Amino acid sequence: MKKRISSTILAVMFLFATGIAWGQDSLYVSLGLGSASPIDSDLNRGPAGTIALGASFDQFRGELEYSHLESDADDWFFITGSISTFSLMANGYFNFINDGPIIPFITAGVGFSRIETKIDAIVPGSVIIVKGSDTAFSYQAGAGIDFLLSESFTVYMMYRYFATTDIFDAGSFSSHNVYIGLRFSF
Repeated sequence: MKKRISSTILAVMFLFATGIAWGQDSLYVSLGLGSASPIDSDLNRGPAGTIALGASFDQFRGELEYSHLESDADDWFFITGSISTFSLMANGYFNFINDGPIIPFITAGVGFSRIETKIDAIVPGSVIIVKGSDTAFSYQAGAGIDFLLSESFTVYMMYRYFATTDIFDAGSFSSHNVYIGLRFSF
């Protein structure tokens, strides 16, 4: 299974790299900040951030993105903790044709995530600390709107559903993420 996933990501990255070599419209760098809302009800909303390098081709864009999501566990029956997700994703975008400065888009991506957890549980008479990390295949899909400020600068707002395959042999991690960001084309 891991071999198939690795092959898929390598194929997407190859297509991305060959697209750049064939003549992209522009290269870009983007930075986004936002909020991650884990679907697990024991986790709180936390900060999210992305940085990406990509290329645009007419209505399409492709990018390699590094992202980080952070969430704390509810203080429930003396249980506290946090979960951090560090991801490297290959994303594709489709921009809908629009003559104005507002352009809607859809996006999807695949990659790998490193998930780190730390849980502290206070049980009468003892303190239990659980730390761990795991790597899993991850995927995301979403939609958003670009606001063209100039030929080089774009502000975007985007929603993405993010999920991983099983982690710690206990299930998957997933969240609803909202971002606002800036993209600089050169």
